[in-house]
Amino acid sequence: MTIRSIRHFGLLVLVLLATSMSTGCPSNEITTDASSADASIVDAATQNDQLFDSIGEAPLRRLIERPFFGQMPLNNRFFDPQFSMVTGAGWLQICETCTEGPIRLFLPHTPDEQPLLYLPALSEEKAHCAWGAIKSNAESTDVSIWLGRRAASAQEAQLSGVSATLYLYFQDGTQRAQTLLADSAEPRQVLEDIYWYRVVAEEVTGSIGWSYLYVCDQPAQGLYLAAPRAVAHQESKSGEEDQRLRPPPPRPLTALERNLLKRMEKRKQPVLRSPQPDPS
Repeated sequence: MTIRSIRHFGLLVLVLLATSMSTGCPSNEITTDASSADASIVDAATQNDQLFDSIGEAPLRRLIERPFFGQMPLNNRFFDPQFSMVTGAGWLQICETCTEGPIRLFLPHTPDEQPLLYLPALSEEKAHCAWGAIKSNAESTDVSIWLGRRAASAQEAQLSGVSATLYLYFQDGTQRAQTLLADSAEPRQVLEDIYWYRVVAEEVTGSIGWSYLYVCDQPAQGLYLAAPRAVAHQESKSGEEDQRLRPPPPRPLTALERNLLKRMEKRKQPVLRSPQPDPS
């Protein structure tokens, strides 16, 4: 290549750079509105997809800072606390009339800044439930989850018809149930027009293998699940213990619950099957 051709090539590169700078960025660029009271970054290319049809109009997406694990404890014993396997080993859907699975959502603000699971409302008065796996622990364990409804007021957001039950397996082969109660020491949260309530079962001890959290909305009115936790029990601060309702001890299963567990054993992955008593 001659010196003259090199000069011509360099001139061509400069012309191309000047042209690209003058034409600007594509129309779907991220812009900021300095005149706004909160000049946060707004994505101008918001899509009006079908995901939000059942939960209202999709707001403009905003870029926020979020740690990789949010506020989730690293010693969490839930198999899938981020709801990444909602049709597999971590979580299973239980619904007789559903044609689609539950929806995993990413909202700007949730109780632990992590993805949440949405069980859509059903037209018929049927139940919509979810079943999550927990690795049992020899230590005393606190199990909790945040449950929420999208509503215009706290009265409309009451969790009527919602239940949360922990199913436990013990060394002697028995199966028992532990009911999660509303945590009176944890205030209600309102995030993204969703009213969140925390339910908890404290000091769960003695179970082996896998335990299972069963959350059910009947009739299904649209329920959000967030921040499932199973962590080692921590002693409450002075005076806080008196504010909390002590959960009842594990109880024997009802006939309906025994049938439910038998059905779920057939659906679960082999690696998650709970230990069975020695026939000898």
